[in-house]
Formats: sequence, structure tokens, C-alpha cells
Amino acid sequence: MGFSVKPAAIFACLALTACVTVSPMTQELWSQDIDLALQTSPERLRALADEGDRHAMAAYAIVLRYGLNGVAADAAEADRYVSKATTPSGYHTTFIWMPKTKDRAGYMMPLTTATYAYSPAQAGAVAACAALLAPPEDPPNLAERLARGVCGGEVNYRRLKDRWHRTETNDRNNGRNL
Repeated sequence: MGFSVKPAAIFACLALTACVTVSPMTQELWSQDIDLALQTSPERLRALADEGDRHAMAAYAIVLRYGLNGVAADAAEADRYVSKATTPSGYHTTFIWMPKTKDRAGYMMPLTTATYAYSPAQAGAVAACAALLAPPEDPPNLAERLARGVCGGEVNYRRLKDRWHRTETNDRNNGRNL
């Protein structure tokens, strides 16, 4: 009997990890995956993702989730690519000394943590940024989110928002940009 993780559970975990405070500069760097999604053909992204490029997996997941660049929206497939991107690349075990107490002798306790080539926190931050970019209008609490660094701050948000909606306009008009 194998262990399986539902995509909804993965997305919930990613949403929770997005609550972790990450500097605006780091979030701006991470938002390059959104640039990749907007500037690279879906066919090329899928090929790179299927070859194991974790940034391409995250970018292709954005394309699938929001139906960008002429691709039909498919949330389940997007979740699958995010899950593949955030799979631990290994594990690291550290031993810490637990001191003696009056009831127990001291002992070494193993502490195992996962290592990631593409962390769930990064995927959560990218997903949070993409969710802000997708609607044509700005959300009511945008200033507060941007102050916390989402999308790397206001300048990067505005740049990505413009690019996102130019891409959509181009797609809706059969390749003719308005």
C-alpha cells in the first residue's frame, strides 16, 4: 500500500508556506518564474518541465492554472506540475543533544529535514503573486500585500501586471496585440 498526496493538500501546504515572511528582493527574484511563463511558448515550457527543470515546471503550472498563451486552463494538471517542482531533492539529518532530565538520561535525537531544489515557500510566493496579477483590476488590499513584498514590491508588480494583461490581450485577438 503506497502513500499518496492529494493535489489539494499540496496546494493548501503551499498556501500556508506563502505566509512565511520573505524579503521583497527575494520575492522579486522568485517572480522571474512568472516572466518565464509569460515570455516562453507553452510547448517549450512543457518540454523543459518534462525534462526536469523545476522553474519551467512552476512557470508551466502558471500557464495551465490561468489558461495563458492559448492553453486551456487545467488546475489539476497545474497542481501536478507544482507538486513535481516542490518534491524534496533529498533529506539531511542532524543530531542534536537532548540533555539529561531528572527522569531520563541525555540522548542524541535525530532531526531530519527535507532539502529542495525548488522550495514550497517559493512556489507559494509565486502562486500568491500570480493570483494578484490574474484579475484585470487591483484587489482592495493590494497596498498592504505589496508592502509585505508580494511580487517583489509595487514596481515589479506593475511591470508583471502590464505584461500579464498584454499577453492575454494578444491571445484574445488571435495574436494581434492591441
